[in-house]
Amino acid sequence: MGWLWFRDPNREKNPPPSYYPYHRVAANMPCPFCSANSDAASSTGSSSGGNSNGGSSGPSGSNNNNTIRSTCRNTVCPQILAATQHNNALMVFARGNDNNIWYNTAPATSLSPNWPSASSWQNLQGGPFLSQPAAQVWRPDNQSSLRVSVSAVGDPDRGARLRQLDTATSQWNNWKNLRGSVSSPISLCSVGEFRLDLWAASGGDINHNFHSGGAEDKYWAPDASPTWQGTTKFGEQRITARPGIACRWNLFGHDVVVIGEKGEMIHTRYSGPNGWVPPFVLDGGGKLTADPVVLATTNERLDFFAVGVDKAIYHASWSEEAGYSLLNSLGGSFQSVPSAVVTRSGRIDVVALATTDTLHHRVYQGGQWSEAWEDLGVVGNSAPLVANLTTSPESVAVFVLGTNGQLNQTSWKVSNDLSWKGLTWKGMGGDLTATYFKL
Repeated sequence: MGWLWFRDPNREKNPPPSYYPYHRVAANMPCPFCSANSDAASSTGSSSGGNSNGGSSGPSGSNNNNTIRSTCRNTVCPQILAATQHNNALMVFARGNDNNIWYNTAPATSLSPNWPSASSWQNLQGGPFLSQPAAQVWRPDNQSSLRVSVSAVGDPDRGARLRQLDTATSQWNNWKNLRGSVSSPISLCSVGEFRLDLWAASGGDINHNFHSGGAEDKYWAPDASPTWQGTTKFGEQRITARPGIACRWNLFGHDVVVIGEKGEMIHTRYSGPNGWVPPFVLDGGGKLTADPVVLATTNERLDFFAVGVDKAIYHASWSEEAGYSLLNSLGGSFQSVPSAVVTRSGRIDVVALATTDTLHHRVYQGGQWSEAWEDLGVVGNSAPLVANLTTSPESVAVFVLGTNGQLNQTSWKVSNDLSWKGLTWKGMGGDLTATYFKL
């Protein structure tokens, strides 16, 4: 899955200098991208023209056939989008139909982000890439500026590749190849402020690497070159999906959740001197499939989500005080993994693509779930992606790929309202692919 930032009220009390109080979270539609019963307004962008910093001209030649039918039918689409933000800029990444990684940027401080024209999509080149991208913002040790790191799996070698943006100079370095091959898309995580961690499945286990210093290869662990550190075992089970990763600020460690070959959700965590705890199989749910999602709701609580073979979304939680809850079916019938985000203390908003080809939304607030999934009436061609915006008042952005290959977006002002219906959707252009790489 791709990763996002979400606002953590506990972390805001003592944030690191010049750093944002966000964690990563675990996530497409034309307009016409609204179903017949949708209340959403829309406009779409074109996709042609323009050079700008960081790459070649914007994607062109997008397919304008807006047939209302999602390619996610009869499967469970994984997350193919990624987003992160720095210095009040929100960056969204996706793979183009040319198999390169593309991105677009808009201010993260606007309640309705003014995305540039479709021609401002930037090509990071270096392809062909086999997988969807992952993105993460972090600050290398002894560096004054933040860095945006983007990673994807190359084709045909299936090697992990990494490229980084220095936000002070607005310059991208060259793509780096991390030795070895992987069998799932990359997941990125920032442990503390000064370290970047990379995770991927390989041979039924989890491979891991981290960058803990300056910009040069010599700072990669464990050797003086970019290579993988080894594997994290999950008992006797081989994993069958991309790992879900969360980094909790106060632990300087990792929470890793996978789906085993028996369809079970398995969680383990690493916490500094305590090392890895034994894997724990979450009980209570049916057989699960596709990529799991783990969300560090606070520093002391985790929330887990996954899609079952019955197409329902399942949820469980863990806290220092209460331990693990049972996996509980939230019902529904879905054809994508969910995207979940903390929108205020004690509230989680979850969005996923239902088998109706439209986005559905549900809220956890005050210790309980809203009565039922609400149909937003908006057609998507991938899993949606939800991101916090640094706005006042607080708001979130929602992204989804359309059946015409263009990315579309809306925003919602954080409130006590349980409904997201009636939001205005805007086209961002692009010539993006709905295809994906999965284990």
